[in-house]
Amino acid sequence: ITRNLDYTNNGAPTVDGWNAVSNPLPSPVLFSNLGRTNVEDSVYIFNPAVGNVAVYDAGSEISTNGGNDTIQSSQAFLVQATAGSASISFDQGGFFGGSQQSTFNGVRLKLTSGLNTFSDETVVAFGLGTPGVDGDDVPKMTFSHPDAPQIASRVGAGHFAVNATAGYTEALAIPIMVDAKIDGSYTVTASSMENIGLSCLVLEDLETGTMTPLVEGASYTFT
Repeated sequence: ITRNLDYTNNGAPTVDGWNAVSNPLPSPVLFSNLGRTNVEDSVYIFNPAVGNVAVYDAGSEISTNGGNDTIQSSQAFLVQATAGSASISFDQGGFFGGSQQSTFNGVRLKLTSGLNTFSDETVVAFGLGTPGVDGDDVPKMTFSHPDAPQIASRVGAGHFAVNATAGYTEALAIPIMVDAKIDGSYTVTASSMENIGLSCLVLEDLETGTMTPLVEGASYTFT
């Protein structure tokens, strides 16, 4: 079963090419096993528990907000076409089987609050990509519950769920964007740093000048 995807080139790579698709098969499939023509490696599925979109990147096996490789039967998901004649194919080779394990060299930043149960995540990966925008970066999908906070890293004018930034030769400054929909206190917590291999990693609040060393489990609360 092949689904043809729409693509309109408006000169905005992070905006062009988005398509909503659903799994037409009676069983779960692995996104990584589906046939994809002119389609990015990332799959986006809304996670109501956190109020934000979960993303899984099949190339790097990096995810945010509980995203994974599995698409349930009839489940809707979003993919991004990169050019015309784009398509995605479902067949026997895409049937679900086995388990998946994702590892990465980087830091996961999770944004939470005591105001509600919603949260969001962004990942900076130091073992993939380049300091600029490239195919290993995963754009941020800003669709969310109206009360859900959002966090993303910024590269140029774009916001990213996964910022792949290997190949650096000097100190890096990576802007992190936070969008808090409700006034109150919010906490950013660092995790998944077991393989990072870096020192002197710091989160700086540009409003207050507060510096928080980033190690596994470190957190910073702001209002």
